[in-house]
Amino acid sequence: MKPWRVLPVQEWDKLSACWPAIGEVKPETMSVVVVEDDAGVVIGAWALITLAHVEGFWIDPAHQKRAGVLRRLWAGIRTLAAERQIDAVITGADSPQIEVLLEHVGAQRLPAAFLLPLSHRV
Repeated sequence: MKPWRVLPVQEWDKLSACWPAIGEVKPETMSVVVVEDDAGVVIGAWALITLAHVEGFWIDPAHQKRAGVLRRLWAGIRTLAAERQIDAVITGADSPQIEVLLEHVGAQRLPAAFLLPLSHRV
């Protein structure tokens, strides 16, 4: 077994069996660490992906029944993201109402996530 290495984008086709949708990821936002056997076949892979996260959504209760604040916040986040060439963000929902709003604008649910401190040893 070879030591780990970062797989060059030109070799991402080696990952088609484990990550069929890898072609949809911008290469500048992801690096893939692989371990290969002695013949160069990938036997393990793990990606480090740079993602944007939006947090702290809030509207004053006196203005929650009006769509104007929400539309302006949505326009602001989309404009800021476009300026930074960000295509998607990670966010959470702290209420069923926020879940409905997120789904209305095309958000997709992700499986459970973990915060993984990188200082721990394996």
